[in-house]
Formats: sequence, C-alpha cells, structure tokens
Amino acid sequence: MKIYNRHAMLFIEDAKDLKVKGRYVKKVNETVYSCGFPASTIEEVKGRLTEMGGEFEEKPEMITVTGIAWPTKGDYGVLMFGRFQ
Repeated sequence: MKIYNRHAMLFIEDAKDLKVKGRYVKKVNETVYSCGFPASTIEEVKGRLTEMGGEFEEKPEMITVTGIAWPTKGDYGVLMFGRFQ
C-alpha cells in the first residue's frame, strides 16, 4: 500500500508512524513524497482510521477514506492510498 504527498504526511503524523521517501519526478517537475506499508497490516490501519471517524470506499486498485477528524492542520478531508501487487 502506498500513500503520497500531503496524504502521506497526515497519515504518518496522526495514524501510523512510517518512513517517508522523497523522489524528484521530472515529468511533473516536483518532488513526490510517499510512504508505504504491507497489505498484511491493512486491517490494523483501517481500525485506526475508523477510530478517527474514517469511512471507506474500496476498489481493487485504491482505498478512499473520508470523514477523518485529523488532529493536524491542513486537512483535505480525504485520504487515498493505492494497492500495489
């Protein structure tokens, strides 16, 4: 599972401590930040996000979480993370 940019920053500050990596992507002319976690921990992550008020929409390639009461300022209200196999 991967989370990108501001979603990654919100996630690591308030939901689960993960290592964030940054990589410059020439095509978009900016640094893209990401963090990942094993799919085997998704139930733990979903439990934590549910405690924070999260509601889930799951698709094979992505999970979207809405309704989270983020303690951190700069909240976008939606968290999306992709499934990579």
